Amino acid sequence: MHNFPLFCKRRIHPLFPAHTRLTIYTLTIIANLLLMPTHNGAASLFALAVKPQNAAKVPAHFYRQALPTNQNPQTDAMQPSIVGGETATDGDWPWVVAIIQNNGGSAFWSQFCAGTLIAPDWVLTAAHCTYYVSGAPIDAQALAVVAGRQQLTAEQGEQLAVEAIVRHPLYNGAQADYDVALLKLAQSSTQPVIKMVSPDDLALEAADTPATVVGWGRTGEKARMDNLQQVEVPLVSKETCTAAYQSLGYGITDRMICAGLAEGGKDACSGDSGGPLMVERTSAENPDATEWLEVGIVSWGRGCALPDSYGVYTRVSEIYNWVQEQTGLTPDDDNGGTVILPDPDAPPPDEDGEGPKGQSNYSLFLPVAAR
Repeated sequence: MHNFPLFCKRRIHPLFPAHTRLTIYTLTIIANLLLMPTHNGAASLFALAVKPQNAAKVPAHFYRQALPTNQNPQTDAMQPSIVGGETATDGDWPWVVAIIQNNGGSAFWSQFCAGTLIAPDWVLTAAHCTYYVSGAPIDAQALAVVAGRQQLTAEQGEQLAVEAIVRHPLYNGAQADYDVALLKLAQSSTQPVIKMVSPDDLALEAADTPATVVGWGRTGEKARMDNLQQVEVPLVSKETCTAAYQSLGYGITDRMICAGLAEGGKDACSGDSGGPLMVERTSAENPDATEWLEVGIVSWGRGCALPDSYGVYTRVSEIYNWVQEQTGLTPDDDNGGTVILPDPDAPPPDEDGEGPKGQSNYSLFLPVAAR
C-alpha cells in the first residue's frame, strides 16, 4: 500500500521560519523514510495519509508543494515549479493570486500556493493548501492573498486578508479526491475574475485540447523564480491518465482531469498547488474575442514533467455546482449560498478516515508519530 508523503503536493509549506526550513527539510526526509518522529519527538514534517477505502493512497509527496528556504532565489536547490515554460507577460493572468502566510514577511518567501479569483471576494484553490504538514487545518487569519502582482518582490497589486476557508466536505487527502477549497476574502479585489468550466462545457475537456497552467516558484531543480511562469500542455483522456498511474496503484477519479506530454518535459510542480489549468474559447459575449476558463486546479503528480507521469488536477466541472452553492454566485434554494464551515468542536476522524456520522471530514492526515 503506497503512502502519500507531503513533499510532492504541489505547494510550499507555511510551517517553519526561513532559517530552519532547509535543515528541517533534510532531517524530516530521513525521519519519514524511517517512519519515526522528528527531533524532540515532534511529528514528522511529512504526514502519512489515513487508510483509503478502495484504492492505494496517493503519496503525499505527489501533491505539488515544496519547502521555502532562505537561500538565494537563483541557487535554491529545492523542488521545481512550472517546468518547460516561460515567464508570463505582466497582466496576462490578472485573476491568478499568490497565497501567502499572513505574517508580514516578503510575499516571495511566504508564498506557498496559488489560487484564482472566481469572484471579487472569492478565491478557488486546492484543499490541501489549507492544511499544515501536521494535518491540522490552517486558520483563515494565518493566510492572505496577493492579487494583481506578476512579480512577487514588486510592490504593485493588493494584499487581502482571508476571512474564511471553505473546504469540500468530501475532500479525501489519502486519494487526493475532491481537492478543492474556497477562500472568502475580507474585502473585494479590484482584479478581473475568471470563469469556471461548467457541466455544460464538457467539450472543453476533450483530450488534446491545449491548456495553460501558471504558477510561481521554481522552473527547475535549481531555480525558484520571482515572476509568474506559464506553460502550455494538452489535456489527456481519463483512460490514458489512468493507465499511467494504475501500475503504481493510484486511481484517477471523476473529480480529476489530467494534462501533460507522454514524453514529459512540461508540467506544473512544487509551489503551484491551487493554481489554474485554463482553456481558451470564443467569448460568449463577443464572438470576435476569446476568453479563458478554468478547467482544473493544480493538485498532484508523480515527480515533475516525467515521461508517462501526467499532471493531475481537480476537475472544475465536477465541483462547479458545489462552488456555486458555497459562494452564492448562483442562488441555491437549499442554503442561498451560505458558507458552510467545519465544526471546530467535531471529534477527529477514526483510523479509516471516516468522520462521525453527519459530520464533514476535514482532517484526513495523521502524523507519522501517531501511527
